[in-house]
Amino acid sequence: METASSQRRQAIFRFDDTFIAKLKYYALKEDKSLNAYVESVLRSDIERRESLPKLTLSKTFSPEVERIHGALAGKISKKDLEDDDRLAYLLNR
Repeated sequence: METASSQRRQAIFRFDDTFIAKLKYYALKEDKSLNAYVESVLRSDIERRESLPKLTLSKTFSPEVERIHGALAGKISKKDLEDDDRLAYLLNR
């Protein structure tokens, strides 16, 4: 939300003519300027997104995930690949 001490800055966006016409139409229907309408739509969407529950991952993982958890960090050894055909296949080795 905007406060008395916050500054407003100009931003430039590029939209195709058809989309701009639709924005102007809905702004007119709501008796707002194009700028005020676009700002209200964007604010509503951001507020909706910020109000969604935050997802948290469990700290408990399956044994399969625990076994290969280093894969993304590049910590897979040759032995890991020899011991696990599925992992070798996934990594194309």
